[in-house]
Amino acid sequence: MSHDLSSPLATLRSNLETLARAGKKFEAGELPSHRLVELIQELEATAQRACLRLVEVVGRMQRFTNLDRAEEASVDLNRLLEDTVDILRAELQKTTAVSLELQPIPFVRCRPQQMSAVFANLLRNSRDALGEGGVIRLRSMLRARDIVVEIEDNGRGIPRENLDSIFEPSFKVSGSRVVTGNWGLFNSRSIIHALGGEIALQSVEGSGTTVTIVLPLAVVEIK
Repeated sequence: MSHDLSSPLATLRSNLETLARAGKKFEAGELPSHRLVELIQELEATAQRACLRLVEVVGRMQRFTNLDRAEEASVDLNRLLEDTVDILRAELQKTTAVSLELQPIPFVRCRPQQMSAVFANLLRNSRDALGEGGVIRLRSMLRARDIVVEIEDNGRGIPRENLDSIFEPSFKVSGSRVVTGNWGLFNSRSIIHALGGEIALQSVEGSGTTVTIVLPLAVVEIK
């Protein structure tokens, strides 16, 4: 979030400094009036883009602030996916490409902070599995009587022997410490099951992983 705010603010600051220098040169007769007009038009265009970016960032911050509420709300999962990707973009590797293929879907009645946590956990898992040229694809769609969300990556995949227990928390000793694993997936499954939905994971070692979330229309709120 700090990076998202810093970039447009730096643009605005640079524009103001450039405008101040141009004004002094114009007063000194070192800058013709037509060039000053052109420069002002250029600075206005970049300032408008920076301001629009700031409006987007502030709007996203407001939406995530509202996620702290414990009560249920009608949630646009597409918007929540977009916001989660933007929030985590700084964590994604520079070589990672994120593709959003989001179809119109009904609003879902849920606790938004929980669904955001599910999406963030799955995206981080995909990020951790990626190498050079990594790609994460997020899809949403209506399929029969269900809402379907898919998160697919072309990472290293998961060994077949680990798939059956992938949603169960695990414990192992590493050095002198007990290390836990799979808690993020375990919590994600619990949240989806509480909504009457299902979450499944398909993976081929060396090829990638696809996580599919299915929510029945019975738990959605038509808008």
